Amino acid sequence: MRLYHFTSEAAAALIHVEGIKPTYIHVPRKGQSHHPVVSLTADPDPTPLIKKSLWDGTELSGDALGGYLAANPGTVPPIIGPNTVARRIHLEVPENDENLYMLKHPDIAALGFEDQPHIDEFVTIGGGIAADWRIYLGLVPAAYIVNIDDPR
Repeated sequence: MRLYHFTSEAAAALIHVEGIKPTYIHVPRKGQSHHPVVSLTADPDPTPLIKKSLWDGTELSGDALGGYLAANPGTVPPIIGPNTVARRIHLEVPENDENLYMLKHPDIAALGFEDQPHIDEFVTIGGGIAADWRIYLGLVPAAYIVNIDDPR
């Protein structure tokens, strides 16, 4: 299955060697999840995610600023975040990989999502549509990386 992950130029250098390290997903109304995950998308275009869950190196605003401030309390705006859409990572992930999950309830109920509308709301706020997204529990192996390029 062809999937994509977007990241900064600095992070891409390590990802190529170490794989994509997971982070804790923030589940609305539930706080932090107990499960570190990597978000992957079937959409090669990062544009819908800019100013939502990713940013392009410009001053943060909207949901991106709110998310950054929540993760970095005490930070004073204006804030210019790293360009997290500087690199697009192309992955070929086996569909039968036991760590790959669609964003569908009850498949990922263990992450704290209450129901499918809750999942859809979470993804829409992040700038995408649920059908395009997968989560990977744990480290995405470097062996799954096909290519790293500039999506612009």
